[in-house]
Amino acid sequence: MPWQGRAGQRLQQLFKKYGLDLFQDCVCLNAVNCRPTEAGAKNRPPTTAEVNFCRPYVISTILKYQPKMLFLLGGSALNSLLSILWGQEDLSISRWHGWVVPDQTLKTWIVPLYHPSYIERQQWLPEVQILWESEFATAIKYLSVPFPEESSNEEKVEIVETLGQAIDVLQKIKDEAIFLAFDLETTGLKPYAEGHKIVCVSFCYNKNKSYVMPFFKEDAGFLTLLKEILENVEIKKIAANMKYEDTWLDTLCKIDVQGWIWDTVLAAHILDNRVGVCSLKFQTYVNFGVADYSTEVAPFLTTQEEDANAINSIEKLLETKEGKEKLYKYCGLDSLFTYRLAFTQMRQFGASPRELVPYD
Repeated sequence: MPWQGRAGQRLQQLFKKYGLDLFQDCVCLNAVNCRPTEAGAKNRPPTTAEVNFCRPYVISTILKYQPKMLFLLGGSALNSLLSILWGQEDLSISRWHGWVVPDQTLKTWIVPLYHPSYIERQQWLPEVQILWESEFATAIKYLSVPFPEESSNEEKVEIVETLGQAIDVLQKIKDEAIFLAFDLETTGLKPYAEGHKIVCVSFCYNKNKSYVMPFFKEDAGFLTLLKEILENVEIKKIAANMKYEDTWLDTLCKIDVQGWIWDTVLAAHILDNRVGVCSLKFQTYVNFGVADYSTEVAPFLTTQEEDANAINSIEKLLETKEGKEKLYKYCGLDSLFTYRLAFTQMRQFGASPRELVPYD
């Protein structure tokens, strides 16, 4: 039987406190099939290679039992599963503990927590025990919550390719939008160097629909209508890192965005100030269970140069139909998830959107 030592007894007691039997109600599984030891037969954490070798058994067991909730106890368990779902290795439990993730790949709640052996070693810090139990208690409540399965989000992104269609969509936004999330894809981080461009822009004012279109900077009608929308204080603006959109539009188009009401990055930082949890991609996963959707596009959005004004290779994506579609879908998903995340955060703050006022 697993979990027979002091740490295991602590875990059994925690489950029992909330009416669960660790062995009757759960399947207990290790990240590696064999006990990793070092000189003197002392326990040691498994290596990345060992976790990788044993992962197929872990995944097959999860698929066999289809659990309602997966507790990932400690760094090894975290990396065994999330390194393939999230697409990165060497994940830190300090960044991931406490989230209750509605993972859309496995269709289950994923709950990273500190390993009970860590809690056992921190007995001189009672707040660690309190945090551990609090996070467990929060997670258990989700067992009675219907799992929020997502429909295909890419189907919610409408790609607008022609100028005429873009004008029609902008007019619709101008007439109908109350809250508007928008996102830009550009040739770099900062717009000050010669040659920089805004490549495409996406808009979302309904949680089930976003529009993405090329940025028709050379068309006066497009820019005029865009300016009317973005400078209209009655349309409340939402972005993930609003300074980015604000700076690019002001520098390249002389558009002074008005009516800013929500920045999901700032809100995420207020809700949880841990390092690495504020990005839209991370927040989209922990809130909606949609794993990283930027892998194919991300290499084109960065450069190897240290100059913040360096030009990236985003325009290479426009050279093929497949690349262009990937870029546009990515941009459209950004505004879609930004819109949905903003309202999720508003509820977490206990705020009613109708009562909010623009920052400016």
